[in-house]
Amino acid sequence: MRKRIEDNHQGQSASQKVEDKLKVLLADNEGLRSSVSRLQEQLDTTKSSNKAKKGALEQLNQRLAQKIQELKDIQHEISNLLNS
Repeated sequence: MRKRIEDNHQGQSASQKVEDKLKVLLADNEGLRSSVSRLQEQLDTTKSSNKAKKGALEQLNQRLAQKIQELKDIQHEISNLLNS
């Protein structure tokens, strides 16, 4: 009888340990889910910001290309004046 009580107590103890480990794992899992969600939001924000920056850089690049072309045209005109 005593052996049966000890076995039952050990079984409950092992079961309690498993439940405790499960609770810890579930808490860790929830923490990881929160981290993933936060990181996904940061990634989405960064992507949006990068798209806006890319658009602005493309516009600046076009303006710079136009200015370079204007300078080439001016250089060509100066060269023609000096050579005539």
